[in-house]
Amino acid sequence: MEPEFKRFRSLPQFDPYLVQRCREQGNAMPLMFEWYKHVALVALDMASISINQPGHVNRYGVHLGILRGLLNRCARLMLSTVKLAHDRKCGETVALLARCISESALKAQWLARRGDPESFLRFVGDAVRTDLKLRDLINANVAERGGPPWVIEERMLRSVERVMVKAGVSEADAVAAKQLPSLYDICRDLGYHDTLYVSVQRIGSHAVHGTWSDLLFHYIDREPDGSFGLRDNVESVPHSNHLLGPALLLLDTLRAYIGFILDNSPLAKSLESYFDEIQRGILEVDHLARPDDFEPVPGKPPAM
Repeated sequence: MEPEFKRFRSLPQFDPYLVQRCREQGNAMPLMFEWYKHVALVALDMASISINQPGHVNRYGVHLGILRGLLNRCARLMLSTVKLAHDRKCGETVALLARCISESALKAQWLARRGDPESFLRFVGDAVRTDLKLRDLINANVAERGGPPWVIEERMLRSVERVMVKAGVSEADAVAAKQLPSLYDICRDLGYHDTLYVSVQRIGSHAVHGTWSDLLFHYIDREPDGSFGLRDNVESVPHSNHLLGPALLLLDTLRAYIGFILDNSPLAKSLESYFDEIQRGILEVDHLARPDDFEPVPGKPPAM
């Protein structure tokens, strides 16, 4: 039996000397690193809240499993990021993971806020339809050979079937389900400004797809003679922005998840205040390193 939720994880505490040094150097990374790790661990705490917890809403097991799985995915990818970022290298991989984490957090938040069976079916159907295309190709290859399926083919066919069985959906249900909305529509549905979509999806996709921008940021440097040399991963230092964005998004997702499982219970209200404290800490650290980011550029005329 899963344990009941007992206490909140203690917030990170910092040596004043370290805080001052980060302020003087304009470097939020040492502090952001700890807040980011904290959010990942809190996500695991939230995903582990027992269905026997007082106030827990009776939810369909598959729906709860999807949200738990997405939170676990976010947390584990964040903890993997922590290992990479700890050595101040592999910024290209940190950027890629930030994009993956943000998308999963947004999808989980969208599902939790909507909370209806159709939305969860759309999520499952999106995966199953892809798997069914693979099944059809395997069956076509088997038919063309005119013999029994190979062992590897049979294993893959069983995997496709298992995905549907564990989701409790039929092939007909999965095929008939509406497409998942685009990430742009998810962001708009959740009330985010278009800036978030552009920064998370469009700019974040540089790292996923290996665009020209991504190559310049992480993989090549222009040489004095005009040629391009290779950059080593130690030159690709992770940026605090790649920790800031996913951490804040996941906090919003945790708010939605707690609303989904605990509704307006006393624990839910306490957790909301706890998440607010975490968010304030993250934003204070970001502001500490870049206090002038939202100030007008001196001497720059306003845009016409």
